[in-house]
Amino acid sequence: MEMSEMELLIDLVKRSKVRELTIRNGDSRVNFKKSPFETTVEVGGELVPYQTHAVGNGHTAANTAFAGAMMDEQDEDIEAVTAPLVGIFHHIKPLIGPGAEVNAGQVVAVIEAMNLITEVTSPVSGTVVETTIKDGMPTEYGQTLFLVRAER
Repeated sequence: MEMSEMELLIDLVKRSKVRELTIRNGDSRVNFKKSPFETTVEVGGELVPYQTHAVGNGHTAANTAFAGAMMDEQDEDIEAVTAPLVGIFHHIKPLIGPGAEVNAGQVVAVIEAMNLITEVTSPVSGTVVETTIKDGMPTEYGQTLFLVRAER
């Protein structure tokens, strides 16, 4: 199965009410499963992810998402660098963290999935404000990995 086909299936499962999908082809098997903690909340006609499990320093992902939304209202220059697929997050060297300057298209991390490495690039040039995930942690499709304050 090609990576583009997997990404389409991930998107399909994410948008549907399906909680788990298993595809078998000969001896190969791919299993897609939604996190039991993730639901969606409709706000102004737009679906917004809402997660209830704890992350990092005592904040919940919901609080982090809410804080991110508040930050967006206060500072529209903040851009999210998101995970392009499900996998395991890895920092690159030199380490990209808060205060680091990045360019649009620059590789800021990698995600390992099924022994394949996928590069994560910054959508904008600017300064990294926050890293929202630790090395070796699993990622969800579309999960925010970094917040970058875009240059003007």
